Amino acid sequence: MWGIEKLGIIVVIILTAFFVVSFFLGRSLNFKLQRNIYRFIAQEIKPYFKKVTYSTYGSNAFTLIFPVEGKKEVPFKTFEATALLMDRENIIHYLYSKAKGDRDKLILKANLNPKRKHKFLLELVAKNSIFFKKANKSFASLKTIKLKGFTENFLVKTSNPQLAKEALSSLSKIPVFKNVKSYILRLSISPEKPHLILVYNIEKPVNGVFQLLWEYGKMLNNLLQSKSR
Repeated sequence: MWGIEKLGIIVVIILTAFFVVSFFLGRSLNFKLQRNIYRFIAQEIKPYFKKVTYSTYGSNAFTLIFPVEGKKEVPFKTFEATALLMDRENIIHYLYSKAKGDRDKLILKANLNPKRKHKFLLELVAKNSIFFKKANKSFASLKTIKLKGFTENFLVKTSNPQLAKEALSSLSKIPVFKNVKSYILRLSISPEKPHLILVYNIEKPVNGVFQLLWEYGKMLNNLLQSKSR
């Protein structure tokens, strides 16, 4: 009897030690990833912004807000980036999330600057992303369309099929899009704030994502104000 109790105590001690060590290792790894991602973003935004406001949320996330006031050439009213890392501090939750398809994400949010209001909705959801399973239910009111170059890898839902084709055609013409395309998890265009959301797999940072959003913002402003939508 004592042998079983002693074995149980040893197992508890080993498991406790394992979870404590994995917590600190996961925390340390996430902070290291945060530093790497911050350096990556700093290089990416150099051509567009000189200042940034930084807010951290522990080891799993941080947000950068880019001031755009007084910059006439900026296609956005507001622009921010949030790095959302997986929960490496909890090894079981991390493995479970990984198995479900979750990834470290960079979430870019912007409010556009069109001269006219619009009611256009577009959701582009990668079929290999964690968002895909719930996409049809979440966007049930939107129409599903097929478009060469997108349907193979993405679910495309929209309120206006013709405008969606124009918007995605414009996106595909941006030179850096071909480099960034396979890392896009979700792209959303909405009349509600934030008007433009890009969720991007940041596990392997690829140059051009900020350039892509900058150029696409200009295109969308022109497209959405060209006629009443």
